Amino acid sequence: MISTAKIFVGVDVSKATLDVYGPDTKEVFKIQNSDGAIALLCSQLEKMKRKVMVVMEGTGQSGEQSD
Repeated sequence: MISTAKIFVGVDVSKATLDVYGPDTKEVFKIQNSDGAIALLCSQLEKMKRKVMVVMEGTGQSGEQSD
């Protein structure tokens, strides 16, 4: 059964890495910005048996600038 308490997971996005803040553990950890690392993070969040809202923020410009 999934708890009705929702948690918000904060993610700062950069080109190479994601800095993830888990409010339940109050820990910040870094993962690679890759399909495999993101899939692993999602599977870990699903195991929490709680509603999870992932909030993302870009830490800088990772795309090309236009003229």
